[in-house]
Amino acid sequence: MAVRTASAKVISLLQGDYDAKLAPSLSVHISTASKLVDRVATCATSQGTAHDSDTLELIERWLAAYFYTKVDRIRSSQNTGGAGGAIIQGTTDPEPYKAAAMELDWTGCLAALLKGNRGRVVWLGKTTGEQRTYDERNP
Repeated sequence: MAVRTASAKVISLLQGDYDAKLAPSLSVHISTASKLVDRVATCATSQGTAHDSDTLELIERWLAAYFYTKVDRIRSSQNTGGAGGAIIQGTTDPEPYKAAAMELDWTGCLAALLKGNRGRVVWLGKTTGEQRTYDERNP
């Protein structure tokens, strides 16, 4: 499915957390968020409910901001003589963006996907007909 949000919308959401000087592309973060939102939409539909397109766009926008702040922080540095330092500006915790996206998803699908909780059961033993008693295995 096509992306739902635009870079300008994500930048307006990020405000001081976006490096306007370097103006990095947000396309990879938007694409990542879009794939996850596609899965949220599928999960919600399988539960018998569905998000409207505006809600899906908002979730995608907040997730794109979350993914951006996880990997790209604004740094400013200054050197004076032999000493120097770097300061990370903006949000040092990307969790507010993630939390906002999860609040927009009332189905809980996004929270489950981000946690990676997937139940799976696999039987590694033999079927009842293939099983042997202790005496049959050790004659």
